[in-house]
Amino acid sequence: MRTIRATSESFTYQLKKSGNNQKREEFIRDYNLALAENKRITDKLYDREKSKYNKGELKKQNLLV
Repeated sequence: MRTIRATSESFTYQLKKSGNNQKREEFIRDYNLALAENKRITDKLYDREKSKYNKGELKKQNLLV
């Protein structure tokens, strides 16, 4: 496998193997940074939608399953 892609409504993310192998420690650091950034973004979105749901602004039929 050379490339992994993930898409959203707004972005396409791509992981592509380069010719140089990254050191294990650097990979772990970069992975953890990316994971933390993703969690920060998704937690913010989750909290916003949960707040709307708790206020009755969203109904169960409007939620994705």
